[in-house]
Amino acid sequence: MKKFWLILFSLFFLAFSACNSENHKISNGETATIVFYGIFDNEEVFAPIIENFESKNPEVKVIYKKFNDPEKYLDQIINEIAEGEGPDIFMLHNSWFPKHYKKLYPVPEEILTVDSFSDQYAKVAVDDLVFPDQEGIERIWGIPIYIDTLALYFNKNHFE
Repeated sequence: MKKFWLILFSLFFLAFSACNSENHKISNGETATIVFYGIFDNEEVFAPIIENFESKNPEVKVIYKKFNDPEKYLDQIINEIAEGEGPDIFMLHNSWFPKHYKKLYPVPEEILTVDSFSDQYAKVAVDDLVFPDQEGIERIWGIPIYIDTLALYFNKNHFE
């Protein structure tokens, strides 16, 4: 099933970019916590990225929580968002975005523009993640963690 998933790393880029800015450093010695929900991937997959980020930002702690059931995962995220809580960073299947993107915050244009996103990512990512906001302006609503495409290899001599 993972083979057909385009898992989107919504807000991961945004949160980590924003926390890395000098303007967002915590000056009173407190530690900020970023809650990160993922589906199917064990913590070991993201541990090197999280450790690298935390070493550069010692005032920020990242907590990863893994889910295995897509239906329960989506329901929990939707319920937590409705309650004004929920994770800071989470993954969504590309097919979930058209129905739920209005519940999210778009990536600020100061971080990534639609044109820049179109230049850096495959067209399928643009098709799946760029939607108009309430004013009709095209915005980026998520960042792909990977794109899984199918490929067919064949031996031409055997095929003919």
